Amino acid sequence: MKEKWALRERLKSRVLWAAVLGCVMTVLSAFDAWGKLGVTAEGFREIAASVGAVLAAFGVFNDPTSREAF
Repeated sequence: MKEKWALRERLKSRVLWAAVLGCVMTVLSAFDAWGKLGVTAEGFREIAASVGAVLAAFGVFNDPTSREAF
């Protein structure tokens, strides 16, 4: 039962959802979904992929059990 509450707390984390957003942005860039959505600027695509990677890395390195530590 304790694991269930821990999972609920993790799902409330903004960092987790930022990491999920980053992963989604990276996957969209990998499949060239930005081009299919009408975004043709290559610079935007590279920035979106970079931001996605940074957000995903932040979520991986974050410790949601400690409020004082990264």
